[in-house]
Amino acid sequence: MAQQSSLSRRLFLLASGGAAGSSVLAGCATSDANFVHERLPVPSPPAKMQRLLLWLPPDDNWLNGASVAAKFVSALAPYGVTVETGRSTKLEIDRSVEQKEVIEKFRPTYRLEIDLRDARSSTQGSVSTTAFLMLGVLYRGASRTPLEKFHYRAQSKDTPRFVNQVVEKLKAGGYL
Repeated sequence: MAQQSSLSRRLFLLASGGAAGSSVLAGCATSDANFVHERLPVPSPPAKMQRLLLWLPPDDNWLNGASVAAKFVSALAPYGVTVETGRSTKLEIDRSVEQKEVIEKFRPTYRLEIDLRDARSSTQGSVSTTAFLMLGVLYRGASRTPLEKFHYRAQSKDTPRFVNQVVEKLKAGGYL
């Protein structure tokens, strides 16, 4: 029996979960099967994004952080959004401590934190591929309450599809 991807298993479970699962699945619908978007319930409608703090993982082993940051800057420029980039340290215990100085100076209207999980390598014939899950969580300013979650199963360090999909969802959600 062919092995089913964990993403399609999750989507199947969401779809079979009744009305709640259907509404989450509807929020996940996208043209890229590797991308999942989850809009979380928030007490107030989104304010327009003016300044975004993009917080990246500590190193470039799996993700080309400079390229991802440049793509966000380019994709958000038409909307007048200024982007500041920060990076986690490998021994980060409390992200808010590391972000405090940047937040005080930059005063972001929103913060997008990106993490990487589940790195796997596979070889088929002579071709070797690495897959990992990019997790993005959007917060308002210095708040700790998540507004939106983005999950993307990436195959390379350079992930323009993730950036494009996130910007598309931000626009649809009224942030841009």
